[in-house]
Amino acid sequence: MRLIPSRVTRERFGGISTMSEWRRRRAGLLPPVVTINGRNFDPEHEVDAILAAYAAGATDDDIKAMVSRQIEERAAAAAGTGEAA
Repeated sequence: MRLIPSRVTRERFGGISTMSEWRRRRAGLLPPVVTINGRNFDPEHEVDAILAAYAAGATDDDIKAMVSRQIEERAAAAAGTGEAA
């Protein structure tokens, strides 16, 4: 899994501000960050999937459902099960 800095995520979303990024995360439109040594990162495949869904015409509700699945998949991977519960 390749991690990208949150700064790169903001650039990929059209150069949104840090506050807009925070709002999107709070609204469930972006998954929680992965924090390593005090720096925030996003799994690149998750960001790419969200952007592809938007490009395909997904609604905010569709994106929220996708983000929920991504969070479940992360939890399953962390638990070592390899699949969402």
